[in-house]
Amino acid sequence: MSANRAKTAPIKVTQTMEFPQESEAIEWKKQLLPILCLFIISLGVYANTLWHDYALDDQMVIYENKFVTAGVDSIGKIMTSDAFEGFFGERGSKLISGGRYRPLTFIVFALEWEFFGKNPFIGHLFNVLTYALLCILIYIFLVWLFHTKKEEENSTQNLFLSIAFLSSIIYVLHPIHTEVVANIKGRDELFGFLFGLMAVVYFFQFFKHRWQDFLLLFLIYLLALLSKENAITFLAIFPLVAFAKNKSTFNANFLKPYVSVILATSAYLVLRAISTKASLTAHSEEILNNPFVRATASEKWGTIVFSFYQYLKLLIFPWTLSHDYYFNQIPYRKLSDPKVLAILFGLIVLTYWLIKNLKKRNEIIFSILFFIFTFSIVSNVLFTIGIIMNERFVFVSSLGFAILVAWLLLKLAKNKWVLSSALFILLSFYSYKTYTRNLDWKDNDTLFRADFYNSNNSAKVATAYGGSLMELSNSQLKKDSSLARFYIDSSIKVLEHSIKIYPENSQAWLLYGNAIYAKTRDAQKAIPIYKHCLTLRQNYFDALYNIGVLNFNMKQEDSAERYLRLALAVNADHPEVRETLGKIYVKLGRTQEALALTGGQSGGLAELAIEAINGSNYQEALAIAQKAIAQNPEDPKANFAIGICYSKYMNRLLDGIPFLEKAVLLNDKNGYWMEDLAVAYGMSGQVQKTIPLLEKVIALRPNDADGYQNLATTYNLLGDTKKASYYLNLAKQKTKP
Repeated sequence: MSANRAKTAPIKVTQTMEFPQESEAIEWKKQLLPILCLFIISLGVYANTLWHDYALDDQMVIYENKFVTAGVDSIGKIMTSDAFEGFFGERGSKLISGGRYRPLTFIVFALEWEFFGKNPFIGHLFNVLTYALLCILIYIFLVWLFHTKKEEENSTQNLFLSIAFLSSIIYVLHPIHTEVVANIKGRDELFGFLFGLMAVVYFFQFFKHRWQDFLLLFLIYLLALLSKENAITFLAIFPLVAFAKNKSTFNANFLKPYVSVILATSAYLVLRAISTKASLTAHSEEILNNPFVRATASEKWGTIVFSFYQYLKLLIFPWTLSHDYYFNQIPYRKLSDPKVLAILFGLIVLTYWLIKNLKKRNEIIFSILFFIFTFSIVSNVLFTIGIIMNERFVFVSSLGFAILVAWLLLKLAKNKWVLSSALFILLSFYSYKTYTRNLDWKDNDTLFRADFYNSNNSAKVATAYGGSLMELSNSQLKKDSSLARFYIDSSIKVLEHSIKIYPENSQAWLLYGNAIYAKTRDAQKAIPIYKHCLTLRQNYFDALYNIGVLNFNMKQEDSAERYLRLALAVNADHPEVRETLGKIYVKLGRTQEALALTGGQSGGLAELAIEAINGSNYQEALAIAQKAIAQNPEDPKANFAIGICYSKYMNRLLDGIPFLEKAVLLNDKNGYWMEDLAVAYGMSGQVQKTIPLLEKVIALRPNDADGYQNLATTYNLLGDTKKASYYLNLAKQKTKP
C-alpha cells in the first residue's frame, strides 16, 4: 500500500508564487460542474434555517418596522430615511453615530411583506438563495483571477483541486458566516458583497466603454452601497484587482470605468447625507453603544489590537461562536499587555513582509490586502463602530482568509491523497459546525440561551436572555405554573448576572423590576427598582410608565398621574399612557380632560365609563357609555356600564336589565357580568333565570366561593333547601377571588 501511495501524482502549484496572468479566454463550460456543486452545497448547508422563526434584529428591521410593514407604499419613505427610523421613530435617525442608510435591503423586506406578509420562511429562503448566488459569483471571480491555460487543460478532477474552487468551498462552509445567512437581517451583508463583487466582475470582464456600460456599472455599485455602507471598501478592491492582474490604474482603460464607481459613491453619499441626521462625530456615554467610553488611549488601542487576534482565532478555529461581543465579553487590554505586544510584533512583521514582497503580485499578497481593505471599515481603527468585534464584520474579509488557506493547502500538501484527507477533515468540521450553529438561530429563545453561555461575560446577551426567560414564564402561566415559576426564577438570576457585569445598565434593571413584580406581585418591591432605573437614565419611558401603572393599580391616583404625565411628555402618542391617564381623570371627575386624551373612540369611552363607575361618578359614567353606544351599539363594556348604572346605582332596575343581558350575550366569558345580571334578575323577581347564569359563573370560576354562595341563596328563595345546603357547603370549601 505504501508503494501505491508513493506513486500518487503530486499536485502542481505555481513554484514562483507569481500571480497567474490570463493568457486566453476561459472555457466556462468546463466550470459548470464546480459551479453546480457550489450551488448545491451552499443550499444544503443552510437548508436547516428555512423553517426558523425571526430572530434578533429581525424585529427591528422587519416585523416591527413601520416602513417595512407598510409594504410598497413606504418605498419613498425608506429611500429618504435612516434605517433605524422605521423602528425607533424620529429619534432613530439620531440614535447611532453616523446613522445607518441601507434602503435597498429595507425595500426588499417591504416587498416581501407586501406579497407574503409576516413569513420568515420566505426571508430565510431568500437569504439562502442569495448566499448560493454569491458563492457562485465568488468562484467565477476567482477562476478569472487565478486563470491559466495550463490549469484549464487539466482534468475535471483538478478543477476541484484548483485554488479557485478550494477557496470558494472553504468560504461556502466557513461557520463564521452563520450570523449573516441564518439571520434574515443579514441580507444587507449579502447584498453588499453580492453587488460589490458583481461590480468588480463587470468592471474587468464585461466593460466595453459603451455608454450603457458606464450606466450599468454605476447602478450595480450603487446597489451595493445602498445595501450596506461597508461596500464603500470596494473602492480599494478595483485597483487591488488591477494591481494583481498587472493592469495599470493610470490609463483610460481603468480610469474611465472607475469614474462610474466614483459617481456612484458620490450619489450614495449625497443620498445618505440628506436622509440621515446623526453626526459622524457624535459621542455616546453609553458603553453598549460606545465600547471605549471608559477606556484610556492605551486600553482603547490595546483592545482593538487584541480583537484582531480574536478574529484570527475564530477564522482558524470557529468553535465557540456568538452574535454578541458587547461589554464586557472582551475586557480592556493595555498596549503594554504581553499578548497585545506579541500581536503588534506580528503585525509589524506582516507589514514588512508585505512591503518587501508587494511586487510579486501573488495569491498571498492579494488575499492579505483583500482582507485588510474590506476589514478596515469595521476594525475600529478608522472610527468607533459601537462594538469591539462581531462575526458578521468579517463576512466579506473572510474570502481573503479562504484564499490564503486554499493556497497553503495546495502548497503544503505533498500529493492528492494528503490534500484530500486534509480537505475532508477541514470541510467536515466546517460543515458540522455550520449546521449545528444554524440550529442556535431558530428563534430568540434558542439564540439567547446558546449565546448566554457562549458569551457569558456580555451584559447585553444576559439582559436579552433574562427578558426571553420572562416571556417564557408568561407563556406558561396558564399551562404549567411550576414551569412558569422556574422560568421567572431563572430570569431573575440571569438578570442579576447581567447587572453584576454592568451595574449601570438601565434596561437590565427595568427587566429585573418586571421579573420581581411577576414573581411577587408586590408593587412596593418593584417600584424602587424602576426608580433606580431613572437615576441611571433620565426620562426612561418604560420605567415612568411602569411606576405610573403600579400606582394606578394601588389606587394611588396622585402618584400615578405624576409619573404617567412624565411618560406622556416622553412619548405623547403612546395609547396605553393616554388611556390610563384618562381613567384617572374620569375617576376624579375630570371628564373633559379624559375625553381629550382618549380621542373619543368607542372602546376607549367604554373603559372610561367603567373607571367612572369605580370612582362613583355614575352620571358621568352613564353619559360616556351612551356616547360609546351611539358609536357602536355592540360594544359589550358600554352596554354593561349602562346596565350596571341603571340597575345598581340609579334604582332603574328594569331599564338596566336589557343592557346587562346584551353585555352578557356579547361576552359570554365574563362571570362577573353574569353575576350582576343574576342579582338584577333576583331583585326583579325573575329568580328562576338566575340559575343557568350562576351555573355558568361556577363553570368559569370553579374555585370562587361567590358563585356557589349566590346559587345557594337562589335555591333558598325557591324553597329548595337541599340544593341550597349543597352549594353552601361547596362555597365553604372555596376561596374568595
